[in-house]
Amino acid sequence: MQLKILKRLNLILYALLGAVLILAIVVIFNFDFFRPHLLLVFAGTFIYNMIAFFLYKSLEKNWDKSIIQKMALANQVVIANIKQSKQLFSFKDSSGKRYNMWQIELEYVDHDLNHHTTLIFEKLNQELTILPLGTVFLTYNPKKSDRQFIVPNVIISHIDTMMPIVNNYEKHKKAFIKYLNVYYNDGLIIETYRQSMSKQA
Repeated sequence: MQLKILKRLNLILYALLGAVLILAIVVIFNFDFFRPHLLLVFAGTFIYNMIAFFLYKSLEKNWDKSIIQKMALANQVVIANIKQSKQLFSFKDSSGKRYNMWQIELEYVDHDLNHHTTLIFEKLNQELTILPLGTVFLTYNPKKSDRQFIVPNVIISHIDTMMPIVNNYEKHKKAFIKYLNVYYNDGLIIETYRQSMSKQA
């Protein structure tokens, strides 16, 4: 889903820039008509750019987080074990921050305790060079199977209705669980708790 969001954000950005370009071309080819209103045109263009930039930045920052939050509140979360992963490419956002897009293969356990395998793409912190194997929380909706994100642990811990689901998983003998620490810091960070403790030390 992160890969799809990235592609859609690029399309939106091209559309916003295209609108400015079209306006500039219209003004240039009809300069005599717009001459008395140039100040109004420049002011309108400036306001449009400010609003478009603000909305785009908000969308860029919160699109994935909003989906994750809504799915978590609806208890559409399962546990999953990272089986293997690889870094695909690096990219920058509109502020120049660099991220890495990773392909991650997971085996998840649905609420009926059935095991499945899935392949997702995640936007991770650029400093991560290897992902540990272990257990994470994954958004899951069988009706929207493409909406799969790895969920930061803090979101799970703040939703009381998730606790019975987590407890059910932990009682399931066939569900291998070795939790990893997952949190946001200029992209998602996935690490063992030992690595987190070493950073704090």
